Amino acid sequence: MATEPPREGDAAKGGGAAKSTRYLSLSPRSLLFLTLMWIFLAEVLDMVLLRQLLIASPMVEALIDAALLLVILSPIYVLLYRPFLAHWKARRLIEEELRKSAKQYRSLVENINFGITLIDADHTILMANRAQERFFDQPSGAFVGRKCYSVFQGLDRACPSCPCQETLRTGRPAASEMESRRADGSLRIVRLTTFPVFAQDGSTERVIEVAEDITESRLAEKEIRYLNQQLIRTSEEERKRLARDLHDEFGQIIATLQLGMETLRKDIPEELSTQQGQCLKLSGLIARLGDRVRDITTRLRPTILDDLGLESALRWHVEQFATEMEQFDIDFKAEGQTDKRLPVETEIALYRLCQEALNNIVKHALGAKHIVIRLVVKRHTVFFSVCDDGQGVKPAMANMAGRGIGLLGMRERLAPLGGRLTIVSPEEGGTELRVEVPLNQEKGER
Repeated sequence: MATEPPREGDAAKGGGAAKSTRYLSLSPRSLLFLTLMWIFLAEVLDMVLLRQLLIASPMVEALIDAALLLVILSPIYVLLYRPFLAHWKARRLIEEELRKSAKQYRSLVENINFGITLIDADHTILMANRAQERFFDQPSGAFVGRKCYSVFQGLDRACPSCPCQETLRTGRPAASEMESRRADGSLRIVRLTTFPVFAQDGSTERVIEVAEDITESRLAEKEIRYLNQQLIRTSEEERKRLARDLHDEFGQIIATLQLGMETLRKDIPEELSTQQGQCLKLSGLIARLGDRVRDITTRLRPTILDDLGLESALRWHVEQFATEMEQFDIDFKAEGQTDKRLPVETEIALYRLCQEALNNIVKHALGAKHIVIRLVVKRHTVFFSVCDDGQGVKPAMANMAGRGIGLLGMRERLAPLGGRLTIVSPEEGGTELRVEVPLNQEKGER
């Protein structure tokens, strides 16, 4: 923030404050002692002068006494009145500045779009601005004197997960989100962030709580997530439809071509060996075309995933990948209740994630030779991991890796399932992709 150059009035005011500091550099006891000494010396001088001057005129004595009285009063003016006057002016200036700062602070706090609350160490609300009252549909002054947990969480006592309680306990900022209902019944989502106010001994004396209305952003995120889920679901349905069409229509046509070509080859006379050779070659091409169509159909939506489940589909995909990528040594492990069928969305998400993880290893895992894929199915959770021994990534790059298009799509697939995806890169090298998905027992049975 740019600072303004000092103005003349400020300089004058500063001069007054400087004089006040100079005059008041002595303690009141020292000033009183100097004043009494000055009066004593002036009285002694008065007696000496009257005794030395052989003047008996009352008028002269009165003039001498008046002059000495001025001398006596001068230190009172210099040492007491002027410092008091300068101090009073400086105090008036400070009070005016404080009033001005308080007015600006109050104007800022009251007109900001964030709710601000000052909370004492015993969770008592000391101050709340209008935005905070508006967020929680409370009348003016309804916050002050109440406990923060009763206002914001509707509880009878402080909860350990309350951000205010956490800040008072740890002395660090904390945040949480909560939902409340407006007066019209609509939903409001508020993010509460608390900041500590430290005492001189370093303890947390008070807490400043800032409330932000994030309803629109959360609803927008929810809408985007819903649209992404619909897009993924539509994509999977389209994959399934296209795979079925390829298998049914193209497979039937290719089989008919194969049969017709074999019949044509048998009907050609033996002396036309060249034509028989061409028919045999074309028959081979048709067979290769059929194999390619079946391969594409399986990659689009493997029927083994729908018929036999996730473990069988993963084993088949790993075997196909190992056949195509002979430079990798792949170890697949399945543990737990792998024979139990999982929800359709979970099986599809983990299968697609395995595909994406293996593709990323081929593209980005420099020097990787060994890959370990592990599937663990427990009663309430599915654990899935893909680990390679490649060059690995730095921690900062590991955090950025989740922002790629492929892994971002995997996160979107896992989000509606409540799943969590993390990328770990140990110091000794390699990269591990870990997935944890909770299971709903009702959905898990087919």
